[in-house]
Amino acid sequence: GYELVKNSLRSNLLSVQSDCPHREKLPYGGDLVASSPSAMHMFDMSAFYKKTIRDWMDGQWDNGAYTETSVWQNLNDYAGIGKGAGETVWATAPPVLTVRHMQHYGDLDLLRESISCHTRWLEFLNKEFDTGMIKKGYDKKLKTYTGDGSGLGDWLALPVRDTYLTH
Repeated sequence: GYELVKNSLRSNLLSVQSDCPHREKLPYGGDLVASSPSAMHMFDMSAFYKKTIRDWMDGQWDNGAYTETSVWQNLNDYAGIGKGAGETVWATAPPVLTVRHMQHYGDLDLLRESISCHTRWLEFLNKEFDTGMIKKGYDKKLKTYTGDGSGLGDWLALPVRDTYLTH
């Protein structure tokens, strides 16, 4: 099983961390958030994730929004809250990955370099999130959500604690 996971990660680490090596090959934030703890455990991902975070910072909109992929491709903007933002969990990959990188490698330089971009993202969310959720009708959907149906991230079970504590 361990080698299977390593081979799967290797197949998805060709200049960007992609969602699958045989179809889209896109650098979605959701895949980064889900697999970065495993990737950092199995490989030295320090330089690769620095490049990834810098890609997201380069693609950040002037209003502070991050997209759903490290390079904007106008794919899932419908799932975001508007104004260029991708689906919120996927678009939050840069600050999550920065913190994981800092915790795993003890590198504060990347945090210093990226904190202003991540702060702009949080300011964007603070300003636009509630309005964007209501505009999309998510506020009503969440009140009656029973776990059925589909949606970005509904298959993802989050751990109780981050894996950096095991290192």
